[in-house]
Amino acid sequence: MGNLARLPRSLGEAVSAERAQWQRLLARLPGARGLAWERSGDTVTTVAVAFLGILVLGGIAIQRAGPGRVGALYVLACIGAVCLTPWPLQWKRYWSPLAPFLVLALLQCLLALRSYVWLAGPNPARLVARMLLPAVVCVVLVVEVFTVLHAYRTVRGDVVLHDRQGSPVQFSLFYYTGPDRELDEALEWLRARARPTDIVAAAMPHWAYLVTGLKTVMPPFEADPQKAEILLDAVPVRYIVMDSTDVDIAHLMRRSTAEVLRAGSARWTQIYTGPSGLVAVYERVTETTAGKKIDIEKSSR
Repeated sequence: MGNLARLPRSLGEAVSAERAQWQRLLARLPGARGLAWERSGDTVTTVAVAFLGILVLGGIAIQRAGPGRVGALYVLACIGAVCLTPWPLQWKRYWSPLAPFLVLALLQCLLALRSYVWLAGPNPARLVARMLLPAVVCVVLVVEVFTVLHAYRTVRGDVVLHDRQGSPVQFSLFYYTGPDRELDEALEWLRARARPTDIVAAAMPHWAYLVTGLKTVMPPFEADPQKAEILLDAVPVRYIVMDSTDVDIAHLMRRSTAEVLRAGSARWTQIYTGPSGLVAVYERVTETTAGKKIDIEKSSR
C-alpha cells in the first residue's frame, strides 16, 4: 500500500526522466539560485512527474474500458508485481519493458481530455485543452534531450584497464565518475600485489573479479561485527575493498563492514588509499604482516 502512493511519481519518471534530471534542468534557468528556489524547484518537479503519472494511470483506465483492455491488464499486472517489491529505487529498471505501453496510455489520456473539454467546456477551456497535448509532449522531449546531453557530457568517462597480458584497453562508460576511476585504480594496484589464491571482499564482486582475476565475494551484511568477522574468516577473505561509488551495495558496505574494521582494528590494516580518499584497501593481518608498519602513502604510490 505504501508503494501505491509512490506509483504516480515513478510512472511519471518512466515516461520522461528521473526527477533529478528535471531539477538539473530547472537549475539552469536564469535566477535559479538560493535555498528557496531549491525547495520550490523540488516541489515543482515532484508535482510535474506526479501529474504525468496520474495521466498514465488515467490512460490505463481508459484502455481498460475500451478495446485496449488486454494491454491494460498486462500493464496492471506488471504494476501490481512491482508494487510487491521492497526496493522502489529499482523501479526505473522495471518500467523499461513497459515504457511503450505507458507512453501510449499517457497520449491516450491527453487525447481523451482534449476531446471531452472541447465538447463540453467553454472557449478558454477549449484553448487549454488544445494546447495541453503539445505542451506536455514538448516538455517531456526537452527533459529527455537534456538528460541525454547530460549523460554524454557529464557522466561519461574514459576507462583504461589492462588485460591478462598487461596491455592497456581503453573504452567509455556512462556514469563513470571519480569514485569509479579510483576504484579501478585500486583494483589494478591490488591485482599486481595479491597472490592468485587470495580472496577479496568488495561491493561489486563481479567487476572486481574481471579487473583482478581474483576470487571475489560480497561482504557479509551483518550488524554484529563479531559475527561478520566470523563469516569473513570462514571464506577466508584476505582483502577488503571499500569504495565510495553510488552503488547501493557500496552504501551498505560502508555502514556494515566499517564496523568490522573498527572492532577488529588489530586484525585488519589499511594498505592502500586512493588519491582523493574515495577508496581504501584493507588486508588481514597475518604472521608476515603482524608487527610491520605499513606506510599507506607509499603503498598508494
